[in-house]
Amino acid sequence: MTTQITLEMLAGAVVSHLLDRANQTGTQEIGTIEGLEDALEDLAPGLTLSAIKGLPLADGAFIRGRGDGVAEMQPIIGQVSKAGSVPRGALFEFVNNSNGIALKFAEGTMICWGSIASTADAWTTASGSVFVGPIKTWTFPVPFASAGSPSVWGSGRRGASLGIGCNIQGFDATTATLNGWSSVSLAATSSKTLDVFAIGRWSSS
Repeated sequence: MTTQITLEMLAGAVVSHLLDRANQTGTQEIGTIEGLEDALEDLAPGLTLSAIKGLPLADGAFIRGRGDGVAEMQPIIGQVSKAGSVPRGALFEFVNNSNGIALKFAEGTMICWGSIASTADAWTTASGSVFVGPIKTWTFPVPFASAGSPSVWGSGRRGASLGIGCNIQGFDATTATLNGWSSVSLAATSSKTLDVFAIGRWSSS
């Protein structure tokens, strides 16, 4: 028994193939997609297709609506900035220098971290049940906003298995003072490192 293939059957198969999104390649003008402009308007009031059309697309970038009907292409990782309380630049910014690393967020939060070598220091001064080392100063990789002090904490690191830690003595917007402690007296030749962290705001707004 044979099945006769009609033109109607062929046309139906072709239409089904064309409607399957998996078979579609290339690009389509966004203005020809029904309902897209209204959907974008709901997501970003005042941002029109004409504001987006023609923007140079860049790898690792996103489209930011400025609220005045203007769209701009911004990098995800780059230089953060603000106009008043409104983010204007990248979403994240990394700063890496001799004082450590800073991660800045577009909305104003900043996290800093670094390591301070203390191998050349003797931790031999008794303080209660532990031995402490000299006071060290950590300059933050990027200063925090003067309007608010950061939260600062630290930890000690050493190859041997023993109690070791970090005391935060004080801090302001640009530096922190600290020293290490150990459950046993440590000579200046023993390897020891203080890992330090701070979180606060790079922008007071």
